[in-house]
Amino acid sequence: MILQNLIREKRLQSSDVSVIDKEKLYSLMEKYGASRGFTYDRFFKEGFRLWELVGADFVKDFFLRSNQKKAVLDYLNVLRLNGGSGDGWFWTAIGEEWGLRASFKNFMALLGMLSDVTIQKRFSSDNWKEFERIGIVAILRELEPSSDVSFDAEQMLEEVWQQSLSNRCVK
Repeated sequence: MILQNLIREKRLQSSDVSVIDKEKLYSLMEKYGASRGFTYDRFFKEGFRLWELVGADFVKDFFLRSNQKKAVLDYLNVLRLNGGSGDGWFWTAIGEEWGLRASFKNFMALLGMLSDVTIQKRFSSDNWKEFERIGIVAILRELEPSSDVSFDAEQMLEEVWQQSLSNRCVK
């Protein structure tokens, strides 16, 4: 139920979740590096941005696959060899192709990360908390494994990607 409501509304009402389920949620999120305060604020007050729901790893992978450039394809191979650890190589790789960083910043803004400085800092260092890296939806699937809630991250990002492409054409 948490996952279903979160996907539909991007945040929950505190009264929607029992005390026992809140404790399970807090414990699970702490396991992935989120404090109780952060968990409460994001689940019950502020909600989540799309990039947080799908995770930074998924966003990077999607962006790279959507661009099909040599540096990008090299990056995907390095990621696979390193078991997913980019160590900032992503930011370097997209800097190899003219306009790719600007395109990525535009894409991230549409996903909810609005500051260019934050985008550059976070992706150049690749220093993510585990919950940011893998995404909230993946974590909630662990809490509710029998949930049959449909969340097509690929389709959601594709819609945003198409919007980012049309924004580029207008500017």
